[in-house]
This record gives sequence, structure tokens and C-alpha cells, in this order.
Amino acid sequence: MTKALPGKHNTPRFWNEITPDAVDANLPPTAWRHEATVNKQIQVYAQLHLLQLLMDALPVCISYIDQNRCYQYANTTYQAWFGLKPEEIYGQPIERVIGTEAYQKAKANIDRALAGEHVVYESVMPYTAGHRYVQGTLVPDYNVEGKVQGYFALTQDLSDRKAAELALERKAEREHTLWQIPQRIRQTLDLQSILATATEEVQRYLGVDRTLILQFTADHTGTIIQSTTQSNCPIAPDSRQWQAEGLRQLCHRHYGQGTVRAIPDLDVEVNDFCINHWIALMAAKSAIVVPILQPQPRGASNLWGLLIIQTCTTYRQWESGEAELLEQVADQLAIAVQQADLLAQVQCQAQQLSATNQALEQANQRLNELSHRDALTQLANRRYFDTVLQREWKQMARSRLPLSLIMFDVDYFKQFNDRHGHPAGDDCLVTVAQTSQQVINRATDVLARYGGEEFAVILPQTNLAGAASLAEAIRTSIRNLNIVNFETATETVHVTVSLGVACQIPNRNTSLQTLIAAADEALYQAKQTGRNRTVCSE
Repeated sequence: MTKALPGKHNTPRFWNEITPDAVDANLPPTAWRHEATVNKQIQVYAQLHLLQLLMDALPVCISYIDQNRCYQYANTTYQAWFGLKPEEIYGQPIERVIGTEAYQKAKANIDRALAGEHVVYESVMPYTAGHRYVQGTLVPDYNVEGKVQGYFALTQDLSDRKAAELALERKAEREHTLWQIPQRIRQTLDLQSILATATEEVQRYLGVDRTLILQFTADHTGTIIQSTTQSNCPIAPDSRQWQAEGLRQLCHRHYGQGTVRAIPDLDVEVNDFCINHWIALMAAKSAIVVPILQPQPRGASNLWGLLIIQTCTTYRQWESGEAELLEQVADQLAIAVQQADLLAQVQCQAQQLSATNQALEQANQRLNELSHRDALTQLANRRYFDTVLQREWKQMARSRLPLSLIMFDVDYFKQFNDRHGHPAGDDCLVTVAQTSQQVINRATDVLARYGGEEFAVILPQTNLAGAASLAEAIRTSIRNLNIVNFETATETVHVTVSLGVACQIPNRNTSLQTLIAAADEALYQAKQTGRNRTVCSE
């Protein structure tokens, strides 16, 4: 048996009992297969020798740890991982070989293996030579009594695979970020909502301190119109607007061709481009600046603004994928800006069209009213009177309710015109119309100028007595105006009216013309019997 090295646990290796201490058979690797008389120990040794060659050739770490948590075997790959020789591994405790931090992280899995459990795990292990993402398989080793005397460990470095997976995840997340912004652009035409989504998504994805959108509002001014910031990296109020002579033209020279600038250290490159000084004033250490360009006729581009991300607490070496992401986001924002401009134009045209339509509607309404009104008295005209009277006749026929009609005209109106002139006659008719309108209280009642100095009142749901009462009120109100019509040798004649009243309940045996004729006949009788009176048709 091989003696234990000084300072190591005096624990035999798992192969020592069957391996001769010093045997040099000088046999070819496959000789044990054909020599039936070869010593059994030499056959076993040859098998173990071939097995060790195989294990050393594998690109995975293979080791054996005994129940005292000391190494009894480690293949060549394992030795190369830690840069140790076999004598620096064999008999040494796990913690001494892989380091305390890694041992504490792996201890729970080691305990499970030594308790007899088959363990498979994946973890980032902090070895002294650096972090590795590993997959470990621990298989318990039992003695003849069925007790765990150690375990075999197979450890595979998955760092490259994990890095590829993380790269795919970041790519998928970046694509998701890019997908979110176009989706929001399609879902809304509100530019502020789109800009807010863009800054929030970029901030979340890149994990930066500030994400800003700067818009050039004039030739010499740039204003932050949207921002997402960490609480430890606020924006000073006086930094929200930047003014410099020819700022927009200067920035257009730097960014008009779509150039993306990634600056890991603003202290070094502070004079490299147009707004570095402004970013430095915001206490930024690193930044990426991406132009937001609007297409113009003939292939030109208008520099609408800038998408800017910043770090404030640490310097950052930017990855190419980050700049590419921001460039694609800026392209989507340019589309959103263009949509917003088009929307503003459409809304302006819509407002103008709405104002025009409203003016036309008001004009049409006014024309409609004028077509229904008498130009002189502003009462309903004869055409509207005929329309309303037919409508009410049909309505009262369905309801079986009375419809009354008052017809009246100004007495001796020809004499009034002859004495006072036609302008005064027109004024007189206006006064008669206004006075009569004041007497009529119900909205359903319609007073119309029937023609010349003649007027008519439509009274739905009104019986003969009610209509006669209203007619008398009209007559009295006009007489009480005391407008002088003409004078004779014996008296002064004032302006008065004569009224005829008729009422019918529309049915199959009556007609609208009958009602009109009855009211007209009653008016004629009022004229013939002395004027200034009301006569009701029977």
C-alpha cells in the first residue's frame, strides 16, 4: 500500500487494495485480453490503466471523495481546472482544493451525497480561478456493508452553454422590447404615451440610470419632453432645457446621417460632439446618444430629437447589441412622431371641417327658419301655417280631440295705410303680431300671418269655449294699445281686430277645409256685424 503523505488524512485510496505498488509488466494495452495465464492482479491493473486513460481523455471533471470529504482521485481535466498536481489534490479536503466560498455553496449537495442520495444540480460556482456555471452529478459509493464510504463526482462546465442561453434570452428580451413599442404605436396615436412606453422599456431592459428623449424645439433649443430615471439620479430643473447658439444645426452635422454614439467615459470625450457638455452637467458618466430622424422629400432627414441613455453612478462599456437596440427603438419613435404629425394635421383639418359644417348647419337652420317665418312680423308664414294645421288635424283625428282655429284681421287697415303711409302700416302689423303673441302661452299653439293684415291661430286640444276666450283676450289687448287709426268729425277710431273662431273634432265626416271655411265665415260675420268683436262658428 502507498503511504499517506505527511499532513494528509491517513485514508487509503479506493483502488489501493487491488493495485500492486510497483509492477511493470511491459504489456501492450490489450495484452490482458489474450494472455489467459497472466496474473489476475496484472489484468485488473491493465483494466484500471485503460479506464484511467479514458477518464483523463474526457472533457469533464471526474473525482472521488471519501467519507472524510477528502479527494482520493481527480482526473486530468479536474487537475487542469484548478492548476494543481495530483499530489496537491489527493488526500486534501474539498474546502482546501476548491476554496471556502465554493465549498459552502456546494456543502448542501455534498451532505446529500454522503447521506446516500443521488444528486444532480446546476449552479454558478465561485472558484478561486473564476466563476463557472457547472452541472454536478454526485453518486454515492457503498462498501460491502452497504454504508456510504464516499461518492463519485462528475462536474461539467456549462459556462459557454449558459452564456449562449443568456445571449438568446437577452435577444428574446430585446425583441420583446422592440415588439412592445410597435405594438403601443399601433394601439394608440398619443405620442406622449408612446414616448413614455419607450423610455420605460429601454430603462428596464438596459438597467441604466436615466433614459431621456430630447426634442429640438427651435434652432437653438433642446428640451427633455420624456424621461425615466432612477431615484438616485434625478434631473435638475435647469437641465431640462439646453440652449446654445446654432444647437440644432450643430447636432444635425453630428447626427443627421443617423450616427449612433456610445460613450463609455464622458470625462474623456466631453468635447467630442454637440451635447456632451450638457450631459456632463447632468452628472452623467457614460451615455449612448441615438438620433430620431424624420424622413423628408428627396431623401433628406430632419433631426427631430435624440434618444439618450445615461449612467450616473458607474462607467459602462456599452455592448454593440445595446446600441443596435436603441437604434431600432429610435426608428420606431420616428414613425410615432410622423404619425403624430399626420394626426395633428388630420385633427386640424377635422376641426376646420367641423367648424365649416357647423356654420353650414347654422346657416341651413337659419334658412329653414326664414322659410317658415314671415319677414315682416317674424311670425310663422302661410306655408308653415298650412303644414302645422295639416299635422295637427291628423294628430287630433288619431287622438279624437278638438282642434280650434282663430282667424282675425285688422279693421279698416286700408284707411290706416292711406292716412299714415305704408311704413307706419307695417309697424302697425308688427305691433299687432307681437301683442297677439304675448297673449298665446302654450308652445303647441301657433300664431301665423295668414296674408296681408290677416292672422290665424292654431289651437290643438282646445274646445270652442277656450278658443273664444283666447280670441277675446287678443281683441282686448290690441284695442287697449290705443293706436289711432283715423279720426272723424264725431269720433277717434282706434286700431282694432275682428275675429272668427271655429272648432272641430276631426273624423271621417269632417275635413280640414271645413274648419278653415267655418273660421273664415265667422270672421266675415264679425266684420259685417260691426267689427272689433269675436264671432264663433256653430
